[in-house]
Amino acid sequence: MTRRLAESSVQANTGQTTKKLEPGRKDMEKQLSALGYWLGLICTVLALILRLFTAVNLIPPHIGAPGGNAISYLSFFHGAALFFLLAIASWCRTPKP
Repeated sequence: MTRRLAESSVQANTGQTTKKLEPGRKDMEKQLSALGYWLGLICTVLALILRLFTAVNLIPPHIGAPGGNAISYLSFFHGAALFFLLAIASWCRTPKP
């Protein structure tokens, strides 16, 4: 390599600008992880309960809007998947000691 190619005019980001945002960021990501986990767990339990009701052909009368579509167990199942993925993603972004 020539001397000209070895020296680069591009400077690396040393992280000095992001140090200002670090103190509260760790707490926010932990809170998002915990909130996503608990919301995912609640949605999973609701999906299982509604699926059991559907399996025994017992549909609760006040599920859904009057005159509208009933809420399916799949809505809660998809919500659970979304919240669990949120919890996993925010846990992965949390700095490890």
